[in-house]
Amino acid sequence: MTDSPDQEIADASQHPRDGTYLKRCATCAAEIDPSRRHLAATAPDDPSTVYLFCSEDCRVAWTDDAD
Repeated sequence: MTDSPDQEIADASQHPRDGTYLKRCATCAAEIDPSRRHLAATAPDDPSTVYLFCSEDCRVAWTDDAD
C-alpha cells in the first residue's frame, strides 16, 4: 500500500524535537495540528522539499521571501 499525498507531505515536513516529530510552520514555527489539513509549498530552487504553514498569511509571507 502506498502513502497518500497528504501522508507524504506530513512525512517530509517533520522536524525532530526531544526525540519526537512535530510539524512546524515554516514561517512562524507554530506547531501544526497533524489531524488537520494544512497549507504547503515548495521552494522555487528546491521542489523536492515541502514546507508547511499554519495559515495563508504565513504561506504568503514565506513565498514572498522565497521569490
